[in-house]
Amino acid sequence: MEQISCDVLIVGAGPAGLGAAIAASKNTNVKIVCIDKKDKLGIPVSCAEGIGHYLLESVQIKLPKTILDWKIDGIRFYADDFCIDKVGDLWKGYTINKPRLQQWLADIAEKKGVKIFLSTELLDININENLIAESCVVDKAGVKLRICPKVVIACDGVDSKVLDFVKPGRKEEILAKVLSWEITGMKLAVPNLEQIFFGEFAPCGYAYIFPKSKSIANVGVGTYLPKKKLETYFDEFLSLKTVKCQVGRPKFISEKSGTAVIHREPIFEFGNILFAGDAANRNIKPFIEGILPAVISGYVAGETAIDFVIKSGDYHTKMVSNMKNFYDVSDTTTEIMLDIFKLDSKKRALLFMALSAGIFDFPDIRTFYNKDCSEIKRIIAENV
Repeated sequence: MEQISCDVLIVGAGPAGLGAAIAASKNTNVKIVCIDKKDKLGIPVSCAEGIGHYLLESVQIKLPKTILDWKIDGIRFYADDFCIDKVGDLWKGYTINKPRLQQWLADIAEKKGVKIFLSTELLDININENLIAESCVVDKAGVKLRICPKVVIACDGVDSKVLDFVKPGRKEEILAKVLSWEITGMKLAVPNLEQIFFGEFAPCGYAYIFPKSKSIANVGVGTYLPKKKLETYFDEFLSLKTVKCQVGRPKFISEKSGTAVIHREPIFEFGNILFAGDAANRNIKPFIEGILPAVISGYVAGETAIDFVIKSGDYHTKMVSNMKNFYDVSDTTTEIMLDIFKLDSKKRALLFMALSAGIFDFPDIRTFYNKDCSEIKRIIAENV
């Protein structure tokens, strides 16, 4: 078996992995290898491709305007008979083309000397008694290869294989299943607002329309603990009056379904292995926004990896300081979301909308758990 050595091995060439590669490559004396089991960067897409403006100032790599495909001014929320628009800095953002973003990041990384191996899947990690990953065996286009790194950065997403080796049989995690399609030929009611819907067509989750132009949008439903097939929920969502008039006779371009982490005990490092992106549960709730948090956390992991190679690094502290209070707010939001998901369906939809739209402060949300729906609706109406 052929063997190569490197300073940093990055598993996963998504936004987190490429962010890590760019950060680590700031030290030109460091050898970096990035692997990904896919044969094309960013394909298939498994998200709604939305990014929030509020995170842009935290991204260490300035995104060019060519990446920001469609401007979003805010979000329209639907639950029961409520329709609430939220606009402004916290709510605005962009819809992007994720494969193009990843290719742009990869071009930067490769120009800095990073070796990116596609069609390369992690098979095994040799972790010694001191919890150090001494080597990794990968399948590179059908040929086994042993890679011996000083540091491993796990950026391999929701179904992280690295995490499987470090924490096998993990059970205490909550994952949402998402069925999503890019649809063209739409007649969008509000082309510059994302639309988020709460109801029994997406129990313990939400449905969405994320515009990519005046007539194209990513449309999907996401839920955990589904009682029906996702396809059934998706059809129910498309049949809603407020959705049907926008969808018309849809032409389905490409499927963008996937899995999203709602809750997983975050792990930042294990010996000489660092975790970033969805592998580390670094997304922002309640919308489980993952693209920019992945780039940010990956970049911090890349910087920390160089510290590991040279001396030592404090990854967790760097991560928290870089993301300010976003993760604290996200963690609190997750706790409240999981409480709300235990309520009856109508109350759940109303309170999840109230939480997502920022209608009430965190402590106030919990005071509504024992109120009836008519009282909740009255109070929501008074506050919007």
